Amino acid sequence: MGAKVVFTALIISVLIAAAGSPVCAADVAHPAPTVSGQADARFGYERIVGVGRADYLLSRTGIVSGSDSAVLNGRPLMRGRDYFIDCESGSIVFAEPLNPTDYASISYRYLPTGAGERTVASIPTLGLISSSNMSMNFSYSRRVQTDASGLPIMDISTYGLNSNYMLGSSALSSIIFFSNPQPRSSLGKTSQNNSVGEFIMQQGKFSLGALKMSIGYQSIGRNFAGFQALQESGAVASDLASQLAKEKGLRRFDLGAEYSMLKGLSLKMASSSVNDSAGGLTINSIGLAASRFRINFNSSEIDKNFTRAKDLREPNRDQLAKESGIRRTNLLLELAPFRSGKGTEWNRVSINSISEESGSIDTQSANLGLGALTLGYTHRSISNGFKRMASLSKDDLTDIALDIRRQFDPNAAASQITDADRQQAASSVGIERTNLTAGLSLSADRRADFQSLSIDDGRGSIERRSAKITGKNFGLSITSQSISPNFGMLGSMTAIEKAQFGNERGMDRLGLSGNLKSGFGSIGVNFTKVTDGASGSNFTRQSFEFAGSSLTLSAKFQDVGSKFTRGGDLAESDRAELQKQRGMSRSEITGSIKSTPGKLSFSTLKVASDDGGSYLRQTFGLTANSFTLSANFLNISPKFTRAMDLPDANKKEIAQQVGIRRADFTGSMKTSFGALGLGVSRISDQNGSDVSKESFSIASSKLNLNVNHQSVDSGFSRAADLPDADKQRIADERGFNRTDITATFNIMPGLALESFYYGAKNAAEQIARKQMRNRLTLTTASGGRLTALRDDLSVAARVNPNSGYEHEIYTLDQKIGLLGGLALTGLRDVNRKKAADGSDITAALTKLRLESDKNRPIWGSVEQKVYDSGDGKFERAQSFGIASNQKSRLGFSSSISRIERDTGTENVSTYGLQYNVSSRFKFTADSTEVNASVGGGSSKRNISLSSSIVESFLGMRNIKAAVNLNTESKNNAPVKDTKSLSLESEIPSFAFLRGLKLSVSRGFDSGGQAGLKDASSLKIETSPSNIGFFKNAKLTFASSSEDKNGKPVKFAREMKFESSLFGVKFAAQAAEQLEASGKRPEYTMLSCSSDKAAGKRITYDVLYKWKDLGSGKILPVRRYNTAWKISTKTSFALDYSSYPEQNNGVSLPTAAATASLTTNLKGYACSLSYKQDTNYANNKNRALYGLSLAGKTRGNAAVEVGCSIDASTISGADGRSITYRVKYDKQVDADHYITLGTEYSTGNTASSDTRHDLRASIDLRRVFN
Repeated sequence: MGAKVVFTALIISVLIAAAGSPVCAADVAHPAPTVSGQADARFGYERIVGVGRADYLLSRTGIVSGSDSAVLNGRPLMRGRDYFIDCESGSIVFAEPLNPTDYASISYRYLPTGAGERTVASIPTLGLISSSNMSMNFSYSRRVQTDASGLPIMDISTYGLNSNYMLGSSALSSIIFFSNPQPRSSLGKTSQNNSVGEFIMQQGKFSLGALKMSIGYQSIGRNFAGFQALQESGAVASDLASQLAKEKGLRRFDLGAEYSMLKGLSLKMASSSVNDSAGGLTINSIGLAASRFRINFNSSEIDKNFTRAKDLREPNRDQLAKESGIRRTNLLLELAPFRSGKGTEWNRVSINSISEESGSIDTQSANLGLGALTLGYTHRSISNGFKRMASLSKDDLTDIALDIRRQFDPNAAASQITDADRQQAASSVGIERTNLTAGLSLSADRRADFQSLSIDDGRGSIERRSAKITGKNFGLSITSQSISPNFGMLGSMTAIEKAQFGNERGMDRLGLSGNLKSGFGSIGVNFTKVTDGASGSNFTRQSFEFAGSSLTLSAKFQDVGSKFTRGGDLAESDRAELQKQRGMSRSEITGSIKSTPGKLSFSTLKVASDDGGSYLRQTFGLTANSFTLSANFLNISPKFTRAMDLPDANKKEIAQQVGIRRADFTGSMKTSFGALGLGVSRISDQNGSDVSKESFSIASSKLNLNVNHQSVDSGFSRAADLPDADKQRIADERGFNRTDITATFNIMPGLALESFYYGAKNAAEQIARKQMRNRLTLTTASGGRLTALRDDLSVAARVNPNSGYEHEIYTLDQKIGLLGGLALTGLRDVNRKKAADGSDITAALTKLRLESDKNRPIWGSVEQKVYDSGDGKFERAQSFGIASNQKSRLGFSSSISRIERDTGTENVSTYGLQYNVSSRFKFTADSTEVNASVGGGSSKRNISLSSSIVESFLGMRNIKAAVNLNTESKNNAPVKDTKSLSLESEIPSFAFLRGLKLSVSRGFDSGGQAGLKDASSLKIETSPSNIGFFKNAKLTFASSSEDKNGKPVKFAREMKFESSLFGVKFAAQAAEQLEASGKRPEYTMLSCSSDKAAGKRITYDVLYKWKDLGSGKILPVRRYNTAWKISTKTSFALDYSSYPEQNNGVSLPTAAATASLTTNLKGYACSLSYKQDTNYANNKNRALYGLSLAGKTRGNAAVEVGCSIDASTISGADGRSITYRVKYDKQVDADHYITLGTEYSTGNTASSDTRHDLRASIDLRRVFN
């Protein structure tokens, strides 16, 4: 074996010597033209001077096979006999060593490669010692480093030993390698990078009885460059070698020990450090464990100057890099449960610290189980100077967020923590939290818990205490909380803490809740009280809930002190509403009782404000199998002005009914003869005026009856504020006592009677109204129908004692089975009323019509009408008509009428002919002749031809033509003689336009005294379509003209684009037209309008037109208006126009603007208005400002009060006047009105004349039916 070792050592020495010997070569490279077959090959030439050995390294790799030639001392050499060449590595070996006096020339072609390394000599693994307990291997490698052009610049020799030793259960492994880089001397490089680099990795495990140790050492020099050789030798794995390459310049030391003692006692220790020249990191741990306890201490420290953490192979290297300059310590003590049980958690005490030079996070926690008693303690303090929250790990932030969540949910788990929670936990700098909990298990289903929570920021604190006891059928908890006024970190706390604490700085809170379950039901109680320390005012909220098998009861009470101004800072979810309810108390009680007959439900809501006002609503309901009964009471005091501060959805309705008291009763019952209904209602206002309503109803198969009674005091003026559907009727009948009865009787099949009775009396104004209406309807089995209606109305009043009417209507609708089916309809309508002189006036209308079936080929009709107005005017008419079925190919129609009136007689005859020659050609003609005893006679004739010429021609489809001939005459004198021709067509597509429609027309009128007229028109339009954002876009081009006796009288041409853009109707138009003045202005117009659908609060129309009159003057034609419904009672309107156009197209030189603001003030309409008129032609300007108030008084009289200011300017002279007006309008009785008006004006006109005008008027009116 000794001989083997000596031989191996000899080989190593030879190789080391060879590696250290220089390679003397003149490296010359010449760019050469491309070679056939190797497009990228280049030419190379080298001269080698012998150094006493046979192997040499060329400057290039990738030699093209067969392209080399060699000459030694002028003698050509033969490849394979005199020398051998490795094309891939670029090495050459001569058959004999070259002496220093020898020189060789080698030429070749090569493929260029980039910078890198290549191995030229290698002994990957050479076993020196090999046994069962020991092994030692030697590795050697020589590599050449090349530059980007492929030239060798460095020779790197790597060699080392890899050994393993085992002794019993102990083991030691050692890897020691060195790398020696040598720059090529021929390149003139200095030796600045030729330092030897070392790689040392040693690991040992030792077992000495009860003591077990592990030790590790690693040192990688900064100049070590042999990682590729390490991988090739198998000393380290490839993935580890790449990671170790990043740890150059680092030293590692690891030490671990475990000592096992008697009775299961064991001691463990571990220490690990990584260092470089600037600093390092150290991790230590020590632990002592036994069967009943465990204690562990861990510490880590990373120097602030240590910047190599990301180069480590540890998985958490990124986190270690963040924690430079941070020190961690952790002490954990665990004790087995005092009463050992399977699966029971151990008692734990933990002390943690994370510190840096400016601050620290200190945490202490304990969880102890003492049988039935459990204790929990957590204290975490983050000093103000701690600036490294962003450097903490995700687990650190999770622990902080979890401790915060467990302040309110002791059973919270880490899985509930979100990224948002961690982000908010990072803002806890400067806060110290202490949470102490205790739990006591009293029995299997009874438990008591206690919590003490303290949060301190150095200036103030939050103190929260809670205790609760729970059982199978009961629960009771109490919570007290105090937040000092100086606590300033509420804004930096987490969302879950903000939800619990709100902004209750300077407030004390007390909460109590409980529940109890028993055989008779369940009870729930809640109490909350918040006190503002600054004002001493309170907010309290109480509730009581009971739920049983037959009884449910709920009571809620709330009081917000008048000085309690912090409602918006409370933690309650409805804090915004509580802020509005300052100075208000609220109580709400609801419940129900169930029994065998039915169910009784009730509710009471009372709200009181500190100004003495109150709002009370009570409801009661009783429901059974055959009847229902309900009662509702409402009382809103006149002083209650806080309705809009209520959280109720109907607060607007409550606000309108301030000062109103009401009681409503309704009931229903099912009986054998039908369903009965009953209703009673009484409404009172603050002045004591009442409205009472009673109703009764019966509904059955034979009879439907409704009886209603209503009495309204004359002083009741609050009808508009009521939510009742009939509030308008209440307003109209103030002072009346009324009754109405509606009944429907189904006497027998086909026979029904409808009756209505109405009676109303106003004793104060001596007015009585009475109406009786009956309708009898008979329907026969053959489909006939006969109705008879009588409607009588009488009004007795002090001024007009007898007024009203009598109205009778009879109708007949009967089918007669003669002549293929006839239809007979008849009407008799008689109306009697009083004339102004007190006499009776009877107006009568009689109509009778007999008509045959229109579906027969030929049908006809006969009709007679007689009308007498009762005052000398009459009309009697007879008509006869005959016509063919409209669906027939050849059709005709004819009618003859004779009308006799009190003013004269008139005979009318009409004839018509229609001939559908084919589906594409149609001919129609009609004629009308009128002969009148007054005015003479007249005639009209019309002939029209329409045809679909071709379906397709030159890209056009459905080409249609129409010809119309019209003549008119009066008293045999021609009035009109027109001839017209029109063409229509469809163009499927043209350029980007789709669905075009084309129409052309031409017409002449040569009749009458107006002269010869010639008219023509052209129109092209597209079908509506969507183009991008434009919806229902439509493009139209139209042109029309008319000449009279050869002179143009009308001309118009326009192009218009219409669309809907983002819900707004939009139009753009360019046009030219001939005005009556003879001018042909051109104009461009843009307009838009909003959606006018019901419910839109804001609507508007805008039109901008630029009208060019041709003389260089452009008229700005403007028109826009807007309407804004600000609220249900308030609205605003604005209108403006300039240079408005008349029907003939001529623009007036004027401008007008109006604006109005209208609102309703306690039943009176208040209006503020502005109006301005400007005339540019005569330099006149007028502005009118107005304010008016109008409404009805208690006596149902209309009153209007107004004031207006009239400011005018005429040719530079100003005028100003003020007008005051008062108007009073009163309905004396049902038919008589009186109007009083007064108007006073004062001011000066534009001509400086001062005036004072006073006008008064009285107007008496009577209504005639």
